[in-house]
This record gives sequence, C-alpha cells and structure tokens, in this order.
Amino acid sequence: MINTEKLKQVIEAYKADFAKHFEEERYKWEAVKCFQNNWDINSEDFVGMLKKSLSKTYNLLASGYAYPRRMLKEFAEADSQAVKSMFIDLFDEIKDLAERIESFISYAESIRKKYDNGTWKNHYQNTNAVSTYLWLKYYKDKFTGEILVDETAAAIVREIFEKFFEGYGLSTIAKDYNRRGIKSPEYFSHRKKNPRHTEIAKRFLWAQTTVKRLIQNEAYTGTLVNHKTVTSKIYKTKDVIPPEEQYRHENYMPAIIDRETFEQAQVLLESRLKNNARSKFGSVIHRYC
Repeated sequence: MINTEKLKQVIEAYKADFAKHFEEERYKWEAVKCFQNNWDINSEDFVGMLKKSLSKTYNLLASGYAYPRRMLKEFAEADSQAVKSMFIDLFDEIKDLAERIESFISYAESIRKKYDNGTWKNHYQNTNAVSTYLWLKYYKDKFTGEILVDETAAAIVREIFEKFFEGYGLSTIAKDYNRRGIKSPEYFSHRKKNPRHTEIAKRFLWAQTTVKRLIQNEAYTGTLVNHKTVTSKIYKTKDVIPPEEQYRHENYMPAIIDRETFEQAQVLLESRLKNNARSKFGSVIHRYC
C-alpha cells in the first residue's frame, strides 16, 4: 500500500527544487508529451505508432545492456496484435497493478520464445521498463481531480465526426467499429461494475444509437450540461427538462471537438434523419440523399 501523504511530500519537494534540475529533467517531460501525442492503441499502423510514441524515451528504455524499447519494437513487428493486447491489459486500471505488471513481463517472455530468431536472448521487459510505460500513459491527476483528455478515446470521437462528415451513416460507423474491435462508450462506463460481463455482453457493442448519442454529446466541446432529466422513484417516470432550465457550464473541461464542428454536425444529423438518408454498409451516403 502506498503512503499517499509521504508521496505528496516527495512530489512537493520535487516541484520546489524543479527549477534547479529542469535541464536534466526536461527530456523526461518531452518523452511523456511525445508518447501522449502519438499513442493510439487502435492505430492501423501499430508498429509505426509504437516507434513514434517511444521515440524520445532515450535512456529511459535503453541503458547499459538492457534494450526494452528495441525488443518491444521487434516484438510488434513479429506480432503487433499480441503487443497491442499486452498494452491494453497493462493500461486497464480495473485490474490489480502487480498482476498487470507480472502479466506484461510473462507475455513478453512468451512472445520471445515463440518468435525467437536466434538473437532474442532476453526481452528486457522488467519492472523498471513496465513502470515507464505506465507513467508515460498516465493522464489523470488523482490528487487534484483535474479532468484531462484520454487521447485514445478522444481519437475515436474525432474519427467518428470525420467519418460522419465524409458521408458515412451511423450504422456503417457502428458496424465498422465492432469489426475493428474498438470498445464502445458503454464498455468503459460499465466495466467497473462487472469486468467479465463487459467482455461478453452484447449491449456493450457499438450501435447506431451509440454513434448518434456521441455526435449529440455537447461534453466533447468542453461544455458540461446538468439537470437534463428528472426521475421519479415513486411513479417510475423519467421526464426531460427543457433546455432553458438545464444547468450549463461552459469551458468546464478540455474540448475534443470545436464548437463550429459540433454545430455543423447537428445540422447535418437533423437533415439526414429528416430525409431518412440511407446507404449500403461501407459506402457513403450520396450527396443528394
């Protein structure tokens, strides 16, 4: 168990003395920024994305006779899906931290044995290397509660808006995401309740309504809207509150989609629904539909 009070003291001491050691520490912060700017677990070019994300880690993942970064790249070139699974499991905070680290190391060894080309004597994925991957990815400040963007999820949101403007229908987008194995918003919001159930439940797949709700979600512009509905436990009813009576908080959190793009998407969505525009799966909706 981590003593959080002592950890806070260490952090404060580090911050107080940071200016004196900034030049020595700068590359670590640049490594974090580089990783978070480029990391995309759903990238079609996973190997290229991995190389770019870790390109500024320098001695953090390569020192002496240990080369965890190089081996990880070679593992990804041999089996990108396996390495992707390793990271999905490692970054799943629902699971015990120690188990995640041990699992990552064990998985690395199994890949080394399976694809050994005669030169892979060691995978170098020790606790030091794995902890580096964890703090490179870590994005939420648990001490301040500050809301930060999960770039993996944000990339999915931006892609949906792009596909929608390109002419793809809601159903087509949903089916494509299910085919690619991309987790839906329902998966992430319910996984803490029952991790096993989330993996197999059909209702956690992408659906047309899921994509529609996402496009209509104003939170992606940085605006938080509360008091949208009122539920009566006695009469088992749920009433929608008029927009003018809802509580709006502008610039409450970082924006993923700019306001102009969001408004244009609402106009386009209303137009498509009104005209009942349709297309075949994998095809864009014709401009005159």
